[in-house]
Amino acid sequence: MLELEPEGLYPQYRQETTKQLASLMKNGQVFRLTAVSGAGESKYLRYISHSSKVFSTYFAQFVHNIIYTDLNSIYNSNTDKLISLLNESIRGYNRQQRSLEQWLADTTGSGKAVYFILDHLEALNDFNESAPRYLRSLRDRYKYKLGYILCYEHGVELDKHKLKQLLNISPFELILPSLNNVDCSRVLKDELKRNAIRLANKDRLAVLKACNGQGGIIRDMVVNIAMGKSLAESLKTINLGETRSEDTSGVTLQEAQRYLTKYEYLVFSKLHNNFDTITHKEDVAEILSPQSKGSGVSDESIDQIISRLRKKLADNNIPLMIKNKRGIGFYLTR
Repeated sequence: MLELEPEGLYPQYRQETTKQLASLMKNGQVFRLTAVSGAGESKYLRYISHSSKVFSTYFAQFVHNIIYTDLNSIYNSNTDKLISLLNESIRGYNRQQRSLEQWLADTTGSGKAVYFILDHLEALNDFNESAPRYLRSLRDRYKYKLGYILCYEHGVELDKHKLKQLLNISPFELILPSLNNVDCSRVLKDELKRNAIRLANKDRLAVLKACNGQGGIIRDMVVNIAMGKSLAESLKTINLGETRSEDTSGVTLQEAQRYLTKYEYLVFSKLHNNFDTITHKEDVAEILSPQSKGSGVSDESIDQIISRLRKKLADNNIPLMIKNKRGIGFYLTR
């Protein structure tokens, strides 16, 4: 049996970007990785941190560990919670036996570096300044043996004063480019298979032309087709530049945040960003349990949070509905 790659990706996915990352990591640099919304940045980062094939091909000679950490999964904004998340992100590490600092000292003693991918850097805006200072102090203590990849989307506002301890040591910015034709074709093939849809070659070419190198657009179009929309309707949505923020202009995420718990808000935000297109159940499960990537989250738990969201939308007279797509997921609509 063939070993399945994490995230459903493959070693050649974004190969040029992986080579650029390896070049910066070889020198122990702290740097930023930015991307436009929908580029699949988080999926790619989780993949390179969990794929043994990618690690052995690009990083093994000079890196001991690449550790993916989703800062969005912290809901108590204090430094202790940040330290706990870093601990939990390290596979095979027992914090009862030794501290994070001791683990770093033991691990980097081989001469190879440890890298933490800090995804959704903007989450640190909600922390006091001790959290960035803690990360900076670790870096200073293990300089060139401990590195960070600071990741966030274009347009996200960072608190530059609060995060200056990290931003000052990350002068290099690597921009995640659009997918090339090979990667786009592979993403389309996988999404069609996942949704049990067949498209003629001419229709596939139309999707690939419209996606502009964005895997998120490919996925949205395939999901639209799975919902019963024609390819022409899906293409029209993309070509007209219709955005979900326009569809939901009367209900901002900031307004919704007043009514929702943190988990409810994160799920609602996902549905809001995917307005009128399906959010898969697996994506909701991953929001509820990011460390396990959704493993172990029951359908009942997912249904409960969707039910609570529906009630709060109704109770607060928000003119939006969450609808089911049987066996696939949910979508937000008017």
